[in-house]
Amino acid sequence: MKTICSKSPAQNWEQAFPVGNGRLGAMVWGNPAHEVIQLNEESIWSSSFIDRNNPSCRKSLQKINAFVKEGRNAEVQDLIHNCFNPIVKNHAMYQTAGELHIDFFLAEGAVPYSECSGYKRSLDFETGVANTTFTSESPLPSTAIFSSGMRGSSIEYYRDVFVSQTQDVVIIHIGASTPKSIHLRASLERGNYVSKAIALADDTIALQDTHGIPFTLMATAVCSGGRVKTSGANLIVDSADEVVIYIDVQSAWRKGSYNMKKGNVHSSQNSLATWSSDFALKKLCFASSCEYSDSYKEHVSEFSELFNQEKLTLDSAEESSIFIEDILSKSMEKTSFANELFWNWCRYLHVSSLKKNEVPGPGYWGLWNNSFDSPQGRSGISLVLLNFAMGQELSSALLKRVYKNGKKTARVMFGMEGFAAFDSTDLWGDSAPLADGNKESIVPLGGIKIALFIKDCYERTLDAKFLRKNFYVIKSACEFFAEFLGRDFVLSDEEKNLIASLFDCAISCCGYLKLEDKKSDAEKWKAMRASISALPNDEGGKTSKQKKAKEFPAVFENEFSPLFFAGKCLSQMNSGIVQSEYKDGVVRIELLPGLSSAWKSGRLEGVRVKGNLILNIEWKDGNLKAADLKAMPASRHAESVIVVYKGKSYEAAFNENSLDILNVLPTTI
Repeated sequence: MKTICSKSPAQNWEQAFPVGNGRLGAMVWGNPAHEVIQLNEESIWSSSFIDRNNPSCRKSLQKINAFVKEGRNAEVQDLIHNCFNPIVKNHAMYQTAGELHIDFFLAEGAVPYSECSGYKRSLDFETGVANTTFTSESPLPSTAIFSSGMRGSSIEYYRDVFVSQTQDVVIIHIGASTPKSIHLRASLERGNYVSKAIALADDTIALQDTHGIPFTLMATAVCSGGRVKTSGANLIVDSADEVVIYIDVQSAWRKGSYNMKKGNVHSSQNSLATWSSDFALKKLCFASSCEYSDSYKEHVSEFSELFNQEKLTLDSAEESSIFIEDILSKSMEKTSFANELFWNWCRYLHVSSLKKNEVPGPGYWGLWNNSFDSPQGRSGISLVLLNFAMGQELSSALLKRVYKNGKKTARVMFGMEGFAAFDSTDLWGDSAPLADGNKESIVPLGGIKIALFIKDCYERTLDAKFLRKNFYVIKSACEFFAEFLGRDFVLSDEEKNLIASLFDCAISCCGYLKLEDKKSDAEKWKAMRASISALPNDEGGKTSKQKKAKEFPAVFENEFSPLFFAGKCLSQMNSGIVQSEYKDGVVRIELLPGLSSAWKSGRLEGVRVKGNLILNIEWKDGNLKAADLKAMPASRHAESVIVVYKGKSYEAAFNENSLDILNVLPTTI
């Protein structure tokens, strides 16, 4: 179940098939006559950096807190609305880069497509390729260039779309069963957000926009057996056997001076867009000079290797149909087949969103977004979802930007030392809150999420260099909340738990790094942790959270396109199979803590657990059948393991970088 298909083109954006490599993304609609491919690039945001910190907030904190204590909720809301909302409503918003529109014709002279047959569009999770195939009746015979007076013929068309892992461009391959039968007109569109649309050469068109971060969207076509030309800002292909269209998007964000000055530079927007055009053109020239077959093979090889690092197989998942329409009509959302398919879908989205990216996609849609101004929180980078949206390789640059801005937020909005950030940021590292008339809390919890993310990254990789490099962020967040707690603010139970987890995080990280010179800090953090009173007795004191595996979400009943929160869904589904904790050099691994009924028997291979370990596990009828832990050679990993199964704990140690867990458990199990 690593492919999903549809019997009809997408009727809306949510039904289109996504492809991506972390930097570039595309949504493929699969329409035979008029194809639409919506495009994204990680650095296409609505504006340069804007300092949105509201200084009047600092003067109102004590009054807000006094009103909260007195239960004067109306006055609290009024003060928060007037003083705590930022001076500019929202930070920069992640935007679509535009769309490629392709009109197809059956012959020169603009003969439109008739009704097609045998239609099928598919998305292969293992290769990252979206495919569309169909058959159409041509008014000309298959040997039209040699014959006259003959009736039409059937032509099978096929299209492949993917974002190359190796060449880092979008590649669209168009073919047909009959020579000289591909005729098309392509254009780049972005609504009213276009500064310039031009033809750069006989085979290349470009779109530039300077409303936000200046960028260029560019496409070039290579064909065999026909000819390519431009007309206005359109690409025209006539009588081709095969066509390959290469697309790239580049922005001024990649220009060093523009990036360092957060977009506030003296260069004209047009000159920055031109710089982006030169960058994009170089990449397209290189990509189009390679043979398509080589580009395809290289992409498939790299994407497949990445996707197959982690695999799920549910033994009872035996379903022949992989058409979305059949799955939805049979109400299969709780079957093994549907659960395995959804796991692979989330795995695919997660891999497609993360590869080689420098800026994590927004928390709601991930890499893909079709709008210019989405609802609040949907077009920013969610700090709440960092653990599911980022890898540690790309985190330091963004965290450094958020930290620098967060120091100012703490000082200007709260009049405190340290670092503070709210729940959403942008590629510039904005730390101020989003405008919200119904804001109920003044506590900036984003900094806590960042600190917990840093700790989680370390516990998964045991990369002491990474932790040491970013420990300053954790320390600074603790400095802010140490002063914040000293102001006697009223806090909810959830806020108390989160602040307590921050101090626990800092104390643990001091121990991980053996920071003897930080003993005084650790003692102070322990005292602050002890001062947080009345913690709730729910999951806060448990060592293991008994969660059931994530089953099919309700969204599947209507659309097979849960683009949002793919990493979080994947983590929740895996939590029913394995949960891990790392503390004091020992990793605690709980096996099969909460399988759902649709996950009765199966295998999960290559899943990363804390302690820098890889777990392979197999179960039958809800009982463990096989499990082993492995560590990569020449890498640091946890030496001691506590295996928890059916509520009982068993200690074990590694032998030559591997551990057969069945040898640890009693034979009666």
